[in-house]
Amino acid sequence: MARHIWQEYKDIINEYRYEDKGKAIYKRRKETVERSFADGKELHGHRYARFRGLAKVQMQCLLSAACQNMKKIALRIWERSNGPCGPGFSRSQTTLSRLFSHLWRICSAPKSAVPA
Repeated sequence: MARHIWQEYKDIINEYRYEDKGKAIYKRRKETVERSFADGKELHGHRYARFRGLAKVQMQCLLSAACQNMKKIALRIWERSNGPCGPGFSRSQTTLSRLFSHLWRICSAPKSAVPA
């Protein structure tokens, strides 16, 4: 039986996973990347496809990713403004309002106006 052409390198990577540095990297990945996929599945409809057809499912995934990114942006702006009583809150609120209104215009535009 023939081994995979990159099997030697795959073995090296697999061994690295059990070293202290590899465990630390996996721990961080588990908290960030895997959490993002779990949020997508549980909170943004990635458990089941709501539509049929590749284009419609891609649109669902893109909208879900946009929602996750908007939540991250809102959280970062909130943190920078030091909460609702902080000095930068009204400026942050204006920034978020502009972002959402721009996204609304894009999403509600007729299909002929949206570039492919």
